[in-house]
Amino acid sequence: MSTQNGMNCGKLVGLHDSTVLVKTYDWESYLASYLKKKITGISKLYHLSFTKNDPGKGFYREYADSPKREFQMLKDINQLPPRVLPPQVLPSGLDEERKRYLHKEI
Repeated sequence: MSTQNGMNCGKLVGLHDSTVLVKTYDWESYLASYLKKKITGISKLYHLSFTKNDPGKGFYREYADSPKREFQMLKDINQLPPRVLPPQVLPSGLDEERKRYLHKEI
């Protein structure tokens, strides 16, 4: 999403000919061996922040006026992930069954 005149505006991430406009990376596999576990209840936390001064830590507020709390994401704070991008995830496209369904229904 980008902001235009204070409003969120949708943007294309790819084209019908498989051209990728916004690259997607396999962060889940890349970070799996460094992170403790998935953060349970994250969908209830609307105010998340991270800073470069506190690698591996996240900060959250349940509500805008709630106290700020922190959580440690890394298994070992002395072992940070390498500073390179993980492998890119390429879109697989639609399988034949989905193409037939869309052709028939739309």
